Amino acid sequence: MIDATDSPIAMKRLAGVITRQARMLGRLVNDLFDASRLTRGELPLHKISVPFEQVLHVALDTVRPSVDARRQVLTMAALPAGLLVECDDVRVAQLIANVLGNASKYTQDEGTIDVDVSLDGNSVTVQVRDNGIGIAAERLTDIFKLYAQVDHGDARRRGGMGVGLSLALDLARSHGGTVQAFSDGPGHGSRFEIVLPIVAPASTLH
Repeated sequence: MIDATDSPIAMKRLAGVITRQARMLGRLVNDLFDASRLTRGELPLHKISVPFEQVLHVALDTVRPSVDARRQVLTMAALPAGLLVECDDVRVAQLIANVLGNASKYTQDEGTIDVDVSLDGNSVTVQVRDNGIGIAAERLTDIFKLYAQVDHGDARRRGGMGVGLSLALDLARSHGGTVQAFSDGPGHGSRFEIVLPIVAPASTLH
């Protein structure tokens, strides 16, 4: 008798599950470690002037496995041309990836996540919209607290420890920015806004 798990297709599927779980566990451990260091003021920032497109694509690449595994549609509007941001590019990519990862986690399979970047004076705003489970009004600020979960009843199935959004907010604040959450309530999706100071569009630099 042949065990179905011995088939090449089943083995490939199992290997994919193990890889995704290991990647998720690694991110959880790293986020928890970084949150602890940031709380103690021990997380160094290495700020440089960097093309924002480069930072954003690193964040998108980070969450792509989760999005693809759930057959979600992730779209990104055209970026403002030549935008430079003074930041620790690794940490800003991390905070954007954490917000995107949260959107993926709380959006159903085959759901949609939209990313839009705009300029407003001396700041750049990244908006992440999803058509997921939404957030109750009274929880819009609580979700940024360490170990908070959007949905306690579903937290175990969705995974996570409630660290990602707290770390994202702390990283944004350490760059002189912020992160906010908006939602029309449960079942109506969510919108997150990441606001960061900019250096200048490259076209204005000489």
